Amino acid sequence: MHSQRKIKRSIISLLSAVILFTALLPAAAPLRAAGAGGESVTAAFSAESFSEERIRLAVSALCERYGAENAAGLLNAEYGSVPCIDWIALSLYRYGLPADMFETYLRGAAASVAAPPAGAERARTAIAVALTGGTDSLILEALGGCVEAGAAISPLISSIHLMNNGYRSDARSNDESISLLLSLRLADGGWAVAGEYSDADITAMVLSALASHKNEEGVESAVAGALAKLSSMQYDDGGMASMGAENPESASQTVIALSALGIDAMTAPEFIKNGKTLFDSIESFAVDGGGYSHAPGGGFDATATSQALMAYTAYLCFLRGRGPLFVSDGADPAHAEPPRKADATSSGTARDTGGNADGEGKNAHSAAKTIALCAVFAAGGIACAMLFVFKKRNFKNFIAVGAAVLTVAAAVLFVRFESVDDHYKKPVKTDPAGTVVLTVDASGAGGELPDGYPADGMLLSGERFEIGEGDTVLDILNDASAAYGFQLDRSGTGGGAYIRGIAYLYEFDRGQLSGWTYYVNGKRAGVGCGEYVLHDGDEILWRYVIAFEADAR
Repeated sequence: MHSQRKIKRSIISLLSAVILFTALLPAAAPLRAAGAGGESVTAAFSAESFSEERIRLAVSALCERYGAENAAGLLNAEYGSVPCIDWIALSLYRYGLPADMFETYLRGAAASVAAPPAGAERARTAIAVALTGGTDSLILEALGGCVEAGAAISPLISSIHLMNNGYRSDARSNDESISLLLSLRLADGGWAVAGEYSDADITAMVLSALASHKNEEGVESAVAGALAKLSSMQYDDGGMASMGAENPESASQTVIALSALGIDAMTAPEFIKNGKTLFDSIESFAVDGGGYSHAPGGGFDATATSQALMAYTAYLCFLRGRGPLFVSDGADPAHAEPPRKADATSSGTARDTGGNADGEGKNAHSAAKTIALCAVFAAGGIACAMLFVFKKRNFKNFIAVGAAVLTVAAAVLFVRFESVDDHYKKPVKTDPAGTVVLTVDASGAGGELPDGYPADGMLLSGERFEIGEGDTVLDILNDASAAYGFQLDRSGTGGGAYIRGIAYLYEFDRGQLSGWTYYVNGKRAGVGCGEYVLHDGDEILWRYVIAFEADAR
């Protein structure tokens, strides 16, 4: 009998503790988010120490991810085994690592330039090789390929970067390249791969290329107009977006451009919104253990991390008077100590952003389960407290409540939680505004496609859908996903939605420039798919491309 009382007291104490924990959990949440909506993350740091720390953390995250001890280990890895290695190598060289650390990288990169997977990737590699002391003949071959691409904007930008470093082409001079680039400027003041509206990434990349010519006739006014356009595109939280989706890469490219132009990205009033800077936006994508995600709440992403590394390196070059990131200043490397993997206990190594390496879908799922389990245990605790207060203290009553709690908790662990927004249902168009035609084409992806794709790669071909008033391209893709049962992976919502994968074919699966893009009536739109409002008779094409430049202009 005495032992039964002890068991009862233990159960009651345990359930009381659960109730207390559940009650305190919401109060603790603001501590985790401290600083997210208040003071700028850069306020407590000098600009130089802030940049140094972020470079160290980015390199640490890359080392941890790809099994390297330090920066030298990344550079000595088999070429291509570390994604975005060209951006990483360029950043580390401009950061100040000694030239002899780049010998293994240069051998691998030279082979890549000689046998490129894609023209745009070849040009990017050539720029990194040029800045880190590579072979001139291979760089000139890449420059020739950029010039042959004509008015395609990415190769044009790359050609100017190479010419800014002293390389020349008989087919087109640097002045001619600059004139051609200026002729592609859009009416709203910026640049884009295609369409009528400026894209933040492309506009920033153009400014980086034009920085060495910013005081020349015709260039100066174009630079001023593009800066004004970029400033107007900046979000209230300090961030930037491309195709309607806010991301750290867009903010990073803007920092690189401002640094190249000699503008302090941390203090320039035109690029501070509500007290938040571009750096605040970049850091909002930081994930635990270092590195950055591509989308809010996402996991580690090599492209986002390497571009943040470039941004902080560019800013450090600006602070130290070493000139633009993409232009050799002729200075000997500073023989800086290679950044190493961060100590697990180092200050700032883990940043509370809600991100993890398993991706945003898993984050959302886990969060839903945690909330549900807390609710189950809280309900059980309340039930036991009520039994105690109303003197229904029979031991069997508490056992019954405990069993019920454990049963429901077990069920929660095996239930897939989805929000209404995540689990799309084909809506009933009670008052349709017309019909549109949808095609989803992965024929350009090449190679073996995921299960579910027909042999020709046409997931959908000319399927007709009703539209409601105000329906967007995203709405119809959601309808198609529900109607035909194919998987859809997106980040963001509304105008900030970005399609990462369709039927398990994802961006970057076929190279670092590959992914999904959409067209309406044969034209690539300049806004996000959640922002493009459809009209009766519109024809939508989602196409998987190996390199976006292939479909430009």
